[in-house]
Amino acid sequence: MTPKAQRKALTPEELLEGLPASGLYQVMFRLERPLRRRVGALGECFFPAGIWVYTGSAARGLPARVSRHMSGRKRLHWHIDYLLPPGQVAAVRAVADRGEGECRLHASLAARFEEGPRGFGSSDCGCRSHLVYAGKKVLRLDGFLPILLESGGSIVA
Repeated sequence: MTPKAQRKALTPEELLEGLPASGLYQVMFRLERPLRRRVGALGECFFPAGIWVYTGSAARGLPARVSRHMSGRKRLHWHIDYLLPPGQVAAVRAVADRGEGECRLHASLAARFEEGPRGFGSSDCGCRSHLVYAGKKVLRLDGFLPILLESGGSIVA
């Protein structure tokens, strides 16, 4: 691909095609505008425009879970449901959970980027959040993927 070539946006079906049945996942998405929203019991939270990455897990039905997150019509259940939409999914990463859990997977991003609101996606663990803010600038997907791939697995992008 030449430097000026643009990646074709994938359909939701194409994003879900390579996901395993269960495991850990990370969803990279973009908020085009800043968003202030009440997020369940967390209360009102502010989310700047830019790139965000959410880390989650699914003991079974991982493709269905990610598909649900991407759906525009759903009951708000998980914290990430409050951001998708309006957030636009850019990439989905999934790995088998080898007992390390989503906290360790999230930690590799948390060390490099700003963490999201306290308790976001992490109400059942000791992590501050399972959401990170990568910033407002445009991140080249090919430059960001090595960070997501650090602990193994594959990307569907």
